[in-house]
Amino acid sequence: MQKVNGLDEMFLAYDTPTTTGNMGAFAILKEVDGDPYAGKADYMRAKIASRLDYLPLLRWRLQPMPLLGTRYWMEVDRVDLDYHVQTIHLPPPGDEAQLADTVSRLVAFPLDRRYPMWRLYVIEGVEGGRFAHLLKLSHGCADGTAQARIFDVLCDEPTQPLVYDPPPKVAEPLAGPPELAARALLDALTVPVRAVKVSVHLGRWLGERLREEKLAAVPAALGRALPGEIGGHFAKLANVISAPTSEKTAVAPGMPTLFPVRSMFNKQLTSRFHFEFADLPLADFRKAGKAVGGTINDAVLAVAAGAYREYMSQHGGVPDKPMICSTPVSFRQGDEKEPWANHVYALFIPIPTHLADPVERLTYAHHQATKAKENWTAGSGHLTRELMDFIPGQPLQLGMQLLSRLPDGSPGLPYNCAISNIKGSAVTQHFGGAEMLGYWPVPFLMPGVATMIVMQSYQDRLNLGIAACPDVVPDLGTFPALLERSLADLIAAEDERAGGVGAPTPLRPRVRKAAGG
Repeated sequence: MQKVNGLDEMFLAYDTPTTTGNMGAFAILKEVDGDPYAGKADYMRAKIASRLDYLPLLRWRLQPMPLLGTRYWMEVDRVDLDYHVQTIHLPPPGDEAQLADTVSRLVAFPLDRRYPMWRLYVIEGVEGGRFAHLLKLSHGCADGTAQARIFDVLCDEPTQPLVYDPPPKVAEPLAGPPELAARALLDALTVPVRAVKVSVHLGRWLGERLREEKLAAVPAALGRALPGEIGGHFAKLANVISAPTSEKTAVAPGMPTLFPVRSMFNKQLTSRFHFEFADLPLADFRKAGKAVGGTINDAVLAVAAGAYREYMSQHGGVPDKPMICSTPVSFRQGDEKEPWANHVYALFIPIPTHLADPVERLTYAHHQATKAKENWTAGSGHLTRELMDFIPGQPLQLGMQLLSRLPDGSPGLPYNCAISNIKGSAVTQHFGGAEMLGYWPVPFLMPGVATMIVMQSYQDRLNLGIAACPDVVPDLGTFPALLERSLADLIAAEDERAGGVGAPTPLRPRVRKAAGG
């Protein structure tokens, strides 16, 4: 049994009439000649059954305690793998456009909370002697790092040690209401103890800030914690006191503004969902990031901003101010007591959709991302999971339900889009001998935010999963080509600035028609 934390409740709250909190992990595999069993549904059922002791979240069902407002992840007495693992057949020709449309439909509907909140679909009939896996998992159970870990645990040769976590001898759902109420009451009674513990951690953190920032520590803490223009006043005071040597090290609010620029991506969504996928050379992102003394993540933000800018120029015009993107930041240390949970929050970063020059976009993205990360590190964000333990789930659920119904133009979330980059496996993975050719995250959508781009490396490629509501973003199928062009323009501009040395790596994105979703 594991208590549903406030951070987990936040992701569960994304299940609204128009959105779901479903994450997806999508992989294409190569069939093994003469072996119809390798990597297919029967094989995966047997493999999951043999590895359930290492994957407790696949055994969890959501158990509410309505009177006490508490929910738990509880063990089921039996995981029905015939229900959870199913086969889907693509009609001929089984091309990648059909595959993307199928993934779109499967991810769009919510998971049934009467069962453990995951499904694995084996999609057969993909052209070229291939098939696909689609793992659909509630974000309330775990974050993207944990989702990728599931694939690693189930592959032929896991890259990380397996951690044994067997189910209890007596299945927890068999416990009656008195036992569940007793557990919930005990958790309620321990709130003061947990509050003292968090207070100690906050005090220790503030002591570190006082030693490092001295008189600027208090306004700096308020400047980083309070949103937008409110926190900005305290941040300015802290910067006057500490006199930072450059803007890079200046104190800044974690949420840049309460009023992000109005964009075409911030409208009321419908329940329709559309997914696209592509892959681009990882080496080019690494090369671009290094050119400004930055990282792959900086190049990801710049390339995505270029694609968003081009898309908006084709659909009504580009705002003259930067859009704000939400990008996840992990506070995992590797020794968490609850590894199968959410240990991720968000950085809010201005991205250079307002800049036409690719190199200027990269420089801007590097500067803004560095500033956001430094302020996150200096702030109390690493205590997010502990702090959110005191936030009840009901207000979060009501807030998301309200947000999903707000009309266009209403004040909503303090960001315009979501972009994420996850480090993946550099080695080839196999499932029953079937080689995994590529792995793509499938993003989810948040109320009021019509698009999200998630990238994850696999071998020498950076694989892009792109999601949108097609009633707001009507031709998402153009996005792979826009991302390709944005990266190529950036590499060409960097090479020209460096004296014309080198050339971009040949690109091979998967570009498809705009589908209905």
